[in-house]
Amino acid sequence: MSLSWILEGVEYSLEDGSVAYHQGDDGFGMSPFHRLEERGPLQNGVTDRGFRLDPRIVQLKLGLFANNRAQFYEKRNLLLAIFQPLDIPGILKSVENGLTLYLNAYAFGGMEYPSQDKSGYWLKTVVILKADDPTWYDPDGKSISFSLGGGGTGTPVPTIVPTTVGASTIDVTTVIDYVGTAPSFPDLIRINGPITDCVITNQASGDKLDFTGTTIAAGDYFDIDLRFDAKTVVDSSGVNKSDKLSTDSSITTWNIQQAPVAPNGQNPIRVTGSNVNADTKIDVSYFERYIGR
Repeated sequence: MSLSWILEGVEYSLEDGSVAYHQGDDGFGMSPFHRLEERGPLQNGVTDRGFRLDPRIVQLKLGLFANNRAQFYEKRNLLLAIFQPLDIPGILKSVENGLTLYLNAYAFGGMEYPSQDKSGYWLKTVVILKADDPTWYDPDGKSISFSLGGGGTGTPVPTIVPTTVGASTIDVTTVIDYVGTAPSFPDLIRINGPITDCVITNQASGDKLDFTGTTIAAGDYFDIDLRFDAKTVVDSSGVNKSDKLSTDSSITTWNIQQAPVAPNGQNPIRVTGSNVNADTKIDVSYFERYIGR
């Protein structure tokens, strides 16, 4: 495994000694989680209500080696600079078996440089990171597009079942073969008008984004952000359009599901709507996420 730390767009290797040598790590496996439960009066045991992932704590064991005193303090100060507490996250980059994964994290502790861990120009230290979202992700985002021509432009599109009714109705299903091991909540679904009564359904879960009764005009679009810290719908002017979703829409839970929740990781995404033309397009953009590394 090869590790590096990316901060403000600058990548620092933790393998080649230019900053430090990666000597070990903890916290890369299963995401921390807790189960939800409730218990009624006189109930034996409890009723399980699912689970939630908790923040991930990662410890990096690093070794610093220098040829002279000036170089030693230069590298020591660089470590302090790149792992100092900041209000912006860095990215822990891991490359193993040809797969590159990122983990967004904040500096959370360590770097105390105790005297017993120093000898000459050699220093051992521990960096502690906290990832609010504990899932790793492939930085090469995926996307699929739906249009009157059928659908399926984009990477993960093994199965396309387009049905067009007349010249202005769209009914397209594309199956996403999702290889991640954690659910992915798309950071952007863009509905480009014109379209009326647009409905986007993940048939693996039954969750839908239903804009029945709403027309998105030509030249306008709705952007949907399904990430946990967002859950927003805005138009091309940035105006909130969340109220255009039907009351039974699933904006809080709509996601691309992993196996075995979705059998074999297959997510059939269906898009329907009317009053469309050649300019109508629906784009779904997401990252493949992993429960551990």
